[in-house]
Amino acid sequence: MTRISLPRYQLNIDGTVAAYRFGALLAGNSLVIKQKSDYTEHFYSALRPGEHYLETARDGSDILAVRDWARAHDHRAQKISARARAFTRDHLRPEDMYCYHYDALARFARVQKFRPRIHANMTRVTDPDTIQCKCPTPRVRAEPPKPTPSATPGVPHTVPAASEPVQEATDTRDSAVIAVVVALAALLAVAVVLRRRSAKANTAPTADTRAAKAKSRKDR
Repeated sequence: MTRISLPRYQLNIDGTVAAYRFGALLAGNSLVIKQKSDYTEHFYSALRPGEHYLETARDGSDILAVRDWARAHDHRAQKISARARAFTRDHLRPEDMYCYHYDALARFARVQKFRPRIHANMTRVTDPDTIQCKCPTPRVRAEPPKPTPSATPGVPHTVPAASEPVQEATDTRDSAVIAVVVALAALLAVAVVLRRRSAKANTAPTADTRAAKAKSRKDR
């Protein structure tokens, strides 16, 4: 952090995606000048240009004008940088980032309609320093899913209880649909066979028909 905190101004410019160093730049002593971008990370909506950083045009055409404004208003620029540092201390600590991802995954797990499986060749990766989620805001804290027996010994297998009834209902509905489709297919096959037999019976000559034709040929 010391090396990137030396310059008076820091540029945050996108690559192929959002520049992931943005949070680290905000934590430094430099004023961050961020390129206007359509790319975002989860914390961008809580930041405001002119309050936590200065914004430059997408093509950088006004970057010198932005720099000149910062030089002419150094006191205000320092306040912007200070607010950015305060934001990172309050919201972008490692435990905050861990809590965000934990909460996002837990919310996703509540609405998923499939039962996740742990395969024998999977390896669980744990971090003893951040394995416990301590969200600073209880109202957004995600309740951990209830554990269920694991198919792999020693690996906890968690499946949200809320998703199980949905899964069972979905399985029952799918089974009923499959049964109906199979029954309709069987009835259609029987109908085709009967129709073919009926058509063949109608076109096949009877014994009387054959005798009449033979007599007609003999008379001629």
